[in-house]
Amino acid sequence: MKNHLMVALHFLVENKVKLNLCDNQNCSALMKAVQCEQDRSVSLLLEHEADPSLVDISGNTALHLATRIPSLSVVLQLLEHSANINTPNKDGNTPLMLAVMENHANMTELLLKEGADVNVKNQELRSALMIAACKGQISMVRLLLQYDADITVKDDKGWSSDDYAVMNGHQACSHLIIEHGTKRRSLQSSSYFTGSKKKQTSVLGSSFAGAGKDTEENTHTDSISRASKSGDADSWPSSDDDYELDLSQKKQKVNLKKLISTSKTENVGGTGELEGGTARMSPVGSASGSQEVNVSLESPDPVSRATQQYLEVLKKNYMI
Repeated sequence: MKNHLMVALHFLVENKVKLNLCDNQNCSALMKAVQCEQDRSVSLLLEHEADPSLVDISGNTALHLATRIPSLSVVLQLLEHSANINTPNKDGNTPLMLAVMENHANMTELLLKEGADVNVKNQELRSALMIAACKGQISMVRLLLQYDADITVKDDKGWSSDDYAVMNGHQACSHLIIEHGTKRRSLQSSSYFTGSKKKQTSVLGSSFAGAGKDTEENTHTDSISRASKSGDADSWPSSDDDYELDLSQKKQKVNLKKLISTSKTENVGGTGELEGGTARMSPVGSASGSQEVNVSLESPDPVSRATQQYLEVLKKNYMI
């Protein structure tokens, strides 16, 4: 029978029959082949450009029909020929939701691996996880949670997947959902604290780097300051003003010993020359019999103030 069907199908395809015509249920030849599980016919029709996106009166595509059978090989063929994996039917159910409703774990896993949206909702805003929790399908709930099914979404009645599990007495499913939520929150918390620590470490590192830079700058400034201060004492003159010569007349020291010796050898009341000047010494009587030496220096040349002061001291204090 199958051989005869394939012969007839080959004959029709070779004669360019329109492959995308539908019956009164809006089913195409490809849909009929899928429903009858005719894998070879499905392959032949797809090779000759049968459209996998056509929908029947319920809004189901060939992929919906293959998912409910289930037929993994046909689903793979349809996906290879660009069938939309997330197309909803009139009830808003995708092929993944139909696989969950039928509790086809292998088909569900295949669709998830091929990129089916695990959190898509139907017209009642129910997700695949809600459907599995409501039916108490523990293995299905676990599989959907592994693919990050959202446990916080709620349907049009405000019920979550955990609510459906509890209301229908499926405590094991409820426990899985709660445990998944706890682990997810702990992971989010640990990632948050890790990010905060990295940020704080980065800020502290930049602060220490800035402090180190300021310390280096201060050290460099102090070194320059010390060098400038020490250089004030032994630095070389930098301008002509620094080369000021002391041209003032140096103070002349009087040789007192020589002066007294000269005064003794000269006649009293005579004159004696002292360094270009004339010194007069007149005896003055005193009660002790000693003589006071009056010395006056008259020099034609100007004498420094220091020399004059020394002579004044001699006149007042030296007694012979």
